[in-house]
Amino acid sequence: MATPTIDIRGGIRLIGTAAYIKPRKTLVFSDFHIGYEQALLSKGILIPKTHFSQLLSDAKQILQATKPEMVIVTGDVKHDFGGISEQEWREASRLINLLKQGRELVLIQGNHDNILKPIADKKDLALHDSYHLGDFLFLHGDKQMRVPKEVKTVIMGHEHPALDLKSPVRTERYKCFISARWRSRQLIVLPSSNPLFEGTDVRQGCLGPILPKAAIREYFVLGDRFYRFPASAIDNFIF
Repeated sequence: MATPTIDIRGGIRLIGTAAYIKPRKTLVFSDFHIGYEQALLSKGILIPKTHFSQLLSDAKQILQATKPEMVIVTGDVKHDFGGISEQEWREASRLINLLKQGRELVLIQGNHDNILKPIADKKDLALHDSYHLGDFLFLHGDKQMRVPKEVKTVIMGHEHPALDLKSPVRTERYKCFISARWRSRQLIVLPSSNPLFEGTDVRQGCLGPILPKAAIREYFVLGDRFYRFPASAIDNFIF
């Protein structure tokens, strides 16, 4: 099945859980949270050990569809705050190898990436607090950042945005992208690229300091295709 895509303002194409900046030939992922499966297992939540294969397959399909020259990950490659398990080291290394293959790879340090540096060093990669590329700024979103005045678009993660959409008989949660205005700039918030990480309904609260100060304009809900909703209409939507 083809990966869902939709073009939005600013020369940006949303594809799966990633954003492709066409003028810059740059692909942006966020919040892979490698090791999340292990964290669930440690809490007694038993799940099939297939999600990492799905994560790699999804990322590979997006890479093949976009053929980027640069890949940026806006934080939280890892999930565990306190260390690196053998599984995390192995899986994070495989993911980085895939993303880096024949391309420039930029890693932005997220709040879960305290112990990512040994892996980055092994792969000859730096960790960035943010990354400035022309009129784009990429950051994680867990703290306030200085924004150069020439920046027109800010792209971030951290919030794992999702929406709980209701029907007469059930409520289902869907990952989504958010398009907003923040400091007179376009703000794009990416969902988690981990298939197990459903996310948080952003109408119930935010994780970081940036999104609460932004004016949300649109939601792009990821399902069998992208569904575009004005922020003013989403609370009245029944599927």
